[in-house]
Amino acid sequence: MQRKEKKETASFKNNYDVNISFESSPCSFPAHWHVFTEFVLATKDHCIYSINGKHYEINQGDLLFFWPTEVHEVISTPPHASLILQFDSSLISGSRDLNSYRYSLQNRHFIKAKEHKSLALHLGECMEKCNEIYFSNDPFIETKIKIQIYNMLTTLGLEAINTLATNQDSTNATSASYIKINNACNYISEHCERDLPQEEVADFIGFSRFHFARLFKEYTSITFVQFLTKQRLQRAIELLGNRNLSITNIAYQAGFQSISNFNRVFKEVKGCSPKDYRKLYYYNLAETKQQILLETSEQ
Repeated sequence: MQRKEKKETASFKNNYDVNISFESSPCSFPAHWHVFTEFVLATKDHCIYSINGKHYEINQGDLLFFWPTEVHEVISTPPHASLILQFDSSLISGSRDLNSYRYSLQNRHFIKAKEHKSLALHLGECMEKCNEIYFSNDPFIETKIKIQIYNMLTTLGLEAINTLATNQDSTNATSASYIKINNACNYISEHCERDLPQEEVADFIGFSRFHFARLFKEYTSITFVQFLTKQRLQRAIELLGNRNLSITNIAYQAGFQSISNFNRVFKEVKGCSPKDYRKLYYYNLAETKQQILLETSEQ
């Protein structure tokens, strides 16, 4: 059963689930995060960004991916150097098969055109097609852009599966065991806010506890407990976007048993307190950035 929740929805032009900016894409923008997904195609060289504290210099034809709740910053770019595509992340979570590979998808942030020529070319063409559609008079702008987005996401998903199969000789990314572990990951994500024993998840996919623990670590590179904590932390970060919830309420709603444990884990993973992280939320920058995007849309 899918978890029902209140969350931020992107306020894009015409209430679309998608948005495009190019001509007025900012040459710099302070660190922030939001719950929608953002793809960037560089149209000029020497564009410098930061994602989760790591700097990326991208050149013409390269792509960057900002996944939900990741802190990112536009450090410096030339004018008119970034084609930006933003879309509601329900496009991923609402697709069961695509959602099952979101963990692999969200590990990818950078595609360098010189190293992955055909992949970068294909994704870049999809981005440019989105831009063309967005500023057209087509009666199905949003739907046609979503088709392009699904094209990109499935391409990235297949690339992630092939990479996993190549890097892990002992596993097959399309095997029954891998699919079951993916189902387990989804189950954990959907139920992370409550007490969730490892035995329950193992039973859900039909594995013994010990067989599950071994395969889970093999496929995900972390233990069940570490993954569960990671999902609870992700859930908490999503809730930080709701200004009506206190930090304490967020900790318990996300499945943490104490506020002290939540603060400790958050600081270890994110390098700051939940309160400080909340200050970087898109609400604090929405008016400024939305004005930039609206100006772009009007051109």
